[in-house]
Amino acid sequence: MIHAELLRQSRTVDPDQSQTWVFTGLPQPKAGDVLLTLRFKYEPSGTLSRDTEAKLMSDTFVGRWIIGRKESAKRYVWQEEKPTRSLYEINIPVSAVEKDGTLPVSFFNVDPRKCAVHFPSPDGMEVLVREGTFTPNFVRVVIIVFCTILFIATLAVVAATFLSFPIAALFTLSAFFIGMAGNFLAEAVGLTSGGIGAKNFIELVEKIIAVISLYLVPVLAISPYTDNLLDGKIVDWTQVLRQAGMLVAFKGGLLAVLGAIIFQRRELGKVIV
Repeated sequence: MIHAELLRQSRTVDPDQSQTWVFTGLPQPKAGDVLLTLRFKYEPSGTLSRDTEAKLMSDTFVGRWIIGRKESAKRYVWQEEKPTRSLYEINIPVSAVEKDGTLPVSFFNVDPRKCAVHFPSPDGMEVLVREGTFTPNFVRVVIIVFCTILFIATLAVVAATFLSFPIAALFTLSAFFIGMAGNFLAEAVGLTSGGIGAKNFIELVEKIIAVISLYLVPVLAISPYTDNLLDGKIVDWTQVLRQAGMLVAFKGGLLAVLGAIIFQRRELGKVIV
């Protein structure tokens, strides 16, 4: 709670006040790079009255941005009215980045209504740099999707070695939906906040079943990768190799070995006519 409150304060700018954030670790510009991108989203501060917040949700907010050191001649200044709760982007010249890879970003709350503004975490304020083109990023996401499909196919084949067709299909579909909704299931039963504590016996049983299901079935949600693709963010080969190693090589390989062992030990009948 303390960490969340400090984070909220660091991302909230009061009326007629300013706040400066310093982005570090920016890579050196590639050949041909002339621009970076600052992506941001205004939100009304949670301390506002309900009427004021309702007005701001359907209104614009005025802010002034200074990208780069304020005393530098290479700084970039931008001011414009933008609606709240929507993502916007500012193109920044790469010359605003310091030689040590840092980029100071200052925001001035100049809205005439004297309302505080908040930048939500984690996507309320981001600096994007070019790391490649769309096509290789798309291919990497497709590979991750293929790894997920391959794991489900392996699970279906293994289930068919010792279950009848209807039961194997039901088992595979259940595992698929648990894997796709793993994060939602964990949040729904309170695993992300309250552990496995429960108010009564039935709730305890529900949480135990959810914990076992989430432990046995890997998270198969591909939305984080597809969202990054749609937002123009990179999905690197490290993520691809992690998904391939976990879903295909490790868990898929164990399932394949288990299926081979089960099928080898089954009794095979010879048809005599």
